[in-house]
Amino acid sequence: MKYYLASFAVVVLDISSSAFGLTIYRIGGADQPPPTLEAPYEFMQLDWDEFEASSRGNAYLVELDDGFLRPQLLDPNVNLTPLINNRGGRISNVMWSGWMALNDNEGLMFDQDPNTSFLGDGQFANHWPFIKGLFFDLGAPLPLERVRFYPREHHLDDRFVETFKISINDGDPLKDGTREFGLFNFDFDIVHDVIENTEAVIDLKLPPVPIRIILFHAAENERGIWEIAEFEIYGKGFVPVARYVSNVIDLGAPASLGQLTWAGQQDEGAKIELSTRSGVDDDPNIYRRRTFRGDERTIFDIPFQHTVHSLGVIFLHV
Repeated sequence: MKYYLASFAVVVLDISSSAFGLTIYRIGGADQPPPTLEAPYEFMQLDWDEFEASSRGNAYLVELDDGFLRPQLLDPNVNLTPLINNRGGRISNVMWSGWMALNDNEGLMFDQDPNTSFLGDGQFANHWPFIKGLFFDLGAPLPLERVRFYPREHHLDDRFVETFKISINDGDPLKDGTREFGLFNFDFDIVHDVIENTEAVIDLKLPPVPIRIILFHAAENERGIWEIAEFEIYGKGFVPVARYVSNVIDLGAPASLGQLTWAGQQDEGAKIELSTRSGVDDDPNIYRRRTFRGDERTIFDIPFQHTVHSLGVIFLHV
């Protein structure tokens, strides 16, 4: 297992207009005592959860737990399917015209009630004969472990899915067009292709690679109909990449940035990157506009309303 556990970061600043010659900003580690220095200094304590989009701060796939910052850890016993929308993903129905929103009947596969089910009786195939397709976008590449689906208990013997495919996409745009088959601007690698299934409860392992999208295809049964009471997705381990960006820290006057440090726990194979940005504008983007002289463009000037800023960025990689 590989992971990184951060407790606090320190930025040391020399601000000439301050009453003190030195100002120290610390993010996290609120339960730790202030640094011990012989020279006088001003100390500014910030918490990990003190970030907001309007100040450029954000957190991506990190957990804030008891003052610690770490990449999200997936519990192998927690079904991710009902959490997909809250995690920034979506579940879509595959139709002839593309990815469509689920209807109420399709939602029965994800309502966490094993006594309700979606019937694979061919009614889904009005525009795409004999195929039922489900598109699961997890919102980010995750260490997924397995998928599981099954009919209601009293139909275990007669409503299992006879033929189905399970395919994956890791979300890497550099691989687009190189996977096994394409479908509506996405392509996928097939990891399970089952054509003569007789098992009611399907529990299949997924490859040990980050997965963002799962595609499920099921044909209409040759004999009778199939149903799915619940379709479940499980993950295990730390997410492969997590990121924390602090709010812009407005120093209020020109300053010299000093040492940037961190303290925490880092296992072998994990990686952490820290970086800062300084300037007179809290927006790091450069905007351009057309001059209407051919294809000429010029920088769109934005009035400077701030003095010197520092933006602390912490990248967590597992």
